[in-house]
Amino acid sequence: MSAHQLRRAADLERLRALETASRGRLKLLAADAVPGRPIRLEMRCRTAADARYPVRAVVGVSLRIDLPARYPFERPVVTIESPIFHPNVFANGLVCQGERWLPAEGLDLLVKRMIRLASFDPAHVNPASPANRAAASWYLAQVARTPEAFPTDRVEWDTERVIRPCPACGKSLRLPAGRRGSVNCPLCGSDVEVQT
Repeated sequence: MSAHQLRRAADLERLRALETASRGRLKLLAADAVPGRPIRLEMRCRTAADARYPVRAVVGVSLRIDLPARYPFERPVVTIESPIFHPNVFANGLVCQGERWLPAEGLDLLVKRMIRLASFDPAHVNPASPANRAAASWYLAQVARTPEAFPTDRVEWDTERVIRPCPACGKSLRLPAGRRGSVNCPLCGSDVEVQT
């Protein structure tokens, strides 16, 4: 397997773990290890259908992630396929993700960020550089009028944890389930290879 294939497989594994931890708020509709095929998800978060929110709200949001050939060195293209009214979503559904992309950011973190963006988490909305000017004006007016209305939905993630002993000192290490890699023991400083 190439490095790109390994990364995609690891990302898909983390997306499946996120789906499990989401308590039904995230559903992976299409995801396989074949490059060029989009990843499709259904996110259950409350967001604005149009400027009449909260009267017109959307609860199910369809998300499509297209990975470029040079992923993770190039940012994924994210499209919200459900019509939503958002400052950072173009009329065609393309999400304006800003200038910054970190190759170390996994797809699970990207999806969490997209859920927070869709639910108008103020830390993830950028009305200063809008993809939809009308939505940006609406959002700024709404936040000024009723700041407690945002985010429109609060999503909590249950990350299952497991306890593994450090082989060097015996300290109990609390680690996320379903992961594999190297962990540095905080007590003795040993690097430990673990699979949870």
